[in-house]
Amino acid sequence: MVGTALYDRGDWKELQELHLQLLEHNDPQVSSLAATCLGHLARVHRQLDEARVGGALHRVRSIPHMAGTVTDALEDIEIFLHPRRTRWRRRLWRTIRPWTWF
Repeated sequence: MVGTALYDRGDWKELQELHLQLLEHNDPQVSSLAATCLGHLARVHRQLDEARVGGALHRVRSIPHMAGTVTDALEDIEIFLHPRRTRWRRRLWRTIRPWTWF
């Protein structure tokens, strides 16, 4: 799964659909890895159907073994699909948190 997300230069839409289907797999390791791979797809291809992927990730976020992985995937999607917004938020956060200035 990771190999398809990182190294496959094919159609990102097909890979997105594959990983969305695997989010609901019975094996917790497979479903968690599918969430991670969606974040990798955002990094490699710089595009996703953000509404569908975000909705699916938010739905499975309530499953205990998925919470941390889904949070990481959502952060990856935000960082790699919206880099300017992410940099702006980071600068704003550092400004309002003075203990991070040094």
